Amino acid sequence: MKASKRVSAFAALLMLLAWAAPVWAETDTDAAYNLPSLNITMIKDEEGATALLRDIVDMAGGYIAPQPVWNQGSTARFPSMVLGIVTPEFSGTVSLGRKPDGNVPTPYDIYPLSSISKMLTGLMVAQGVVNNDFAPDTPIRKLLKEDLGSLVGERTVGQVISHFAGFARRPTNLHTKEYPYSPGKNYSREELIVCLQDAACSQAPAPIGSTYIYSDTGLGLMGLALVDFYGKSYEQLLTEKIAQPLGMADTHLRSAVSDKSRFFTGIAPDGASVPPATMGALAGAGEVVSTGHDMVILLKALLNPPAPLKPVIKLAATPITEGGRIGYAIDVVESRAGYGIDITPPGEAKITMRSKAGEQFGFSSLIMWSPELQSGAVALVNAGMSSKPLAQLLIGIMRQIRDHQASQK
Repeated sequence: MKASKRVSAFAALLMLLAWAAPVWAETDTDAAYNLPSLNITMIKDEEGATALLRDIVDMAGGYIAPQPVWNQGSTARFPSMVLGIVTPEFSGTVSLGRKPDGNVPTPYDIYPLSSISKMLTGLMVAQGVVNNDFAPDTPIRKLLKEDLGSLVGERTVGQVISHFAGFARRPTNLHTKEYPYSPGKNYSREELIVCLQDAACSQAPAPIGSTYIYSDTGLGLMGLALVDFYGKSYEQLLTEKIAQPLGMADTHLRSAVSDKSRFFTGIAPDGASVPPATMGALAGAGEVVSTGHDMVILLKALLNPPAPLKPVIKLAATPITEGGRIGYAIDVVESRAGYGIDITPPGEAKITMRSKAGEQFGFSSLIMWSPELQSGAVALVNAGMSSKPLAQLLIGIMRQIRDHQASQK
């Protein structure tokens, strides 16, 4: 397609101000066209896809405003967003709003994934299970060195990765006073040992395996278990087992990224400007950073896994306990999407949603996908503690995709 045809007549007429409704653009596959408040890449120029994508952009644009608005509903607003979309018709990224420096965010800006890191840890655990390195019922102490292994009892790999191990939500000795916006900064293995020696950190309030307790402590420990078992750093494991095989060149631990210019400032609920957080020894629970481009690659793999990862991704997204909703750190919910909101009208076939949210003081993220729809979405924003509004947005997008597919039958 010639460049002159890449931009619709609608886009050519609407050169709007930065904070107006999103400007629309169409591009060839693997092409890119930048306008003041929108950047779309890898979008196929198909009439049906264009109509759907226009609806998606309009919905996402309603969440953008110059200053963030924090609440847990549809009136939340974000200063910028990179949105990744994958459907059977097209895949790509949409960039909305402005970064603190006044520039439009790009698919290659680096965002912290926060707790989506747990899902990547879960994928590596699932890979270990598929390879028969260990099993879901293997005591995690068998993966850990003695210093930590002696403190965790008989908790199993499956219990830890699905948040049924009874660990405290967060370690009791994080650096909250020194680093209030990054309390895991410089957190050491030795400090985790001290924490696990404290009943408040490691003693379950109910029988282990019986109660869901979302836990950075447990998933941080799971990351260390992989490090101890395989004898490699978390960064090496992430690269070798996930990022490199899938071609996710910009997915790393935040502490391993040397070019800090690709990060940008997040905004905390109290208005403070904050950089992406680091988590020290707890990196496997929340320190991975990535880009919109890489997250679209991940979505594609989750929906249509390459042969070597097919059994891994299938296992990771399967509830570990019968009737449960948690796989290998992945929420698995029929007809619902992590926050108890139906997307399937009564009488229609169930749609199984898989999702993982992440948030820290200056950034929020959410990834969501449906095998039945062969579609998914991911949102990355630089406003903290906002995963629930992102869930409303992505659920709305999945509804749009479902309705679009139904209209094509």
